[in-house]
Amino acid sequence: MQLTIREGFKISPFYESDTVEIKAEQSYGERLRSVCFYYDITKECYPWKEPEAYLPPLFSVWKEAEKELMPLFRSRKTMQVTSNMIRMTALCIDALFWMNKKELIELNDLATQTDSLALKPANIKERLMFILTKPNSYHSFTQLRMLMQEIEKCYARSKLIQRK
Repeated sequence: MQLTIREGFKISPFYESDTVEIKAEQSYGERLRSVCFYYDITKECYPWKEPEAYLPPLFSVWKEAEKELMPLFRSRKTMQVTSNMIRMTALCIDALFWMNKKELIELNDLATQTDSLALKPANIKERLMFILTKPNSYHSFTQLRMLMQEIEKCYARSKLIQRK
């Protein structure tokens, strides 16, 4: 099955071509892990409308990927991590927007869109750009780990505040 990439998402390093091959039968987690911005592009479901249902599994997908990436970086097999780091950075961006109950409309204006978010880690734009310029760098991996931890804490804090 082929997925046609919408214009606002055809941005390097996430996508170079107009289409991407996907498997028809994949779980939510498998889609998150294999296709950048799948739910933002297809609108098959709307995770930004129900972050409490979609973010916990997203964080689990990240933790699995983190466990796979760690030994590759430790053994300095950095050329084997690039595609996974790019997909996990896309996951991080999705988590950031969905946590704020905002739809990611396109990547062309990501910097302006992140400015409008209420819940976000400090220096998010600069940190994402750093990761995307050198996705196979250990420092980028460390930065992505820290960002995902901060996003998860932000999300947990926002849930506590909503309960009060």
